[in-house]
Amino acid sequence: MKIFGYEFDNHDGELVELSEEDINMGILFRLKWNSDVRLTAYEIGDTMHVSVQKDNSVLYHRFFRNAKKIGEIYFDSFVAELSQVSERISQGAFDRQKSHRERAAALVRERGLTGRMSNAKWHELISFMGEEIPTGFLAYGVKWLDKSEKEKYDIDWSYDWSYEKLPDFLLPLIEYIVINPVSEEGAMPSQDYSKEVCDGLEKNEIEYDITDGMIYIRGYI
Repeated sequence: MKIFGYEFDNHDGELVELSEEDINMGILFRLKWNSDVRLTAYEIGDTMHVSVQKDNSVLYHRFFRNAKKIGEIYFDSFVAELSQVSERISQGAFDRQKSHRERAAALVRERGLTGRMSNAKWHELISFMGEEIPTGFLAYGVKWLDKSEKEKYDIDWSYDWSYEKLPDFLLPLIEYIVINPVSEEGAMPSQDYSKEVCDGLEKNEIEYDITDGMIYIRGYI
């Protein structure tokens, strides 16, 4: 099949007819296999997304920021990802894979943890940090539940407080988020936003603790 001028091998996946609601949500197409694994390609703003689902659970997701330019067709990398993921689906790579929520639940039971942050609370944090803090240069790191204790210092650091970076299906796997309240704005003098961050967390009734000047919001304790 062709997608936006590119030849794309769908690896025997069945093309699903889209509803008007699907199209309005930015979905470009869906493919479905006999195993009930589905591949969805969609566009939100300036990002292109590739998502694999089964039983309403996301098994895999990747997005490409600025995947297209004005007046140009989609980048080869996006189409290459579609082809590669489709091939993995046809080979059964996702047939028995657990969803992120299922993996999180198993790890929580195994480690005897107690949940502290719901998806709704993570949404409040993301919205607050992305919209209310008076700087766009506060870095945060994520420690994922499925990283081993030896990997705990290999934290995924970012400045991007968005739902594209922290989508719903990944939130159950967050062990904690650590925020560096000191801004890093290139040649600009550093500024400490500890008070603003902590005041906002308290306003939103989000529990936190501070260690070595870093602010921790823990998904599980």
